[in-house]
Amino acid sequence: MHLLRFLPRTSFGVPLHAVVQLVLLFNAVNKASGLYGLLSIFTAHPVDGIQWTYYLTNTALFILTVSTYIYIIKLPSSNLNNDASLPALKCIAVFTICYVADFLSGNLFMLYLANLWIKEENQGAASIQNSTSVYVSHLVKRVSKETKLQSASEQYEIGVSVITILISELIRGYFVSLVLSYYLRLRRRVQRRVHGWFARPVDVLDKLL
Repeated sequence: MHLLRFLPRTSFGVPLHAVVQLVLLFNAVNKASGLYGLLSIFTAHPVDGIQWTYYLTNTALFILTVSTYIYIIKLPSSNLNNDASLPALKCIAVFTICYVADFLSGNLFMLYLANLWIKEENQGAASIQNSTSVYVSHLVKRVSKETKLQSASEQYEIGVSVITILISELIRGYFVSLVLSYYLRLRRRVQRRVHGWFARPVDVLDKLL
């Protein structure tokens, strides 16, 4: 439990029990997009395999999030070290692992998209240089006042987008630390041996954390 020393005990004075409930509600709203995406089956809108995977994954995470929320609000404030608390502990452990995995996979996917965007930008610049007339026209536009203002606007939009993404990722990372802290502190209060269905996630977190 050494990791607890680096995780928050509260969130700006608000107990973890209440804050994690807000995190769960926020995540449920976010993952509800999977349910709306599955409605495409009743429309003529084409959906590829990646989209189906995204919608199904979000739907599963939505169900898991709602289930975890129900377990948490039913947890008593005391006397947790009993067998009745084990189902809640296992559900929260499953959610914790999925929440961290979703955060990490989302960052990897964002890096993939950023790399793809940079490659497309470089390919676009190379294609301009391959055509002399287009390249000269491009240079003329760049020295014009209108293009200068447009470039400044584009740089501003890119800067705002990057800052917004960084802030959102910092907030999500903070949410991850709150969920981890809540689970670990709950695990310290429920020290019984876990067995049966979904006992493996608890064992994994006990070994890793």
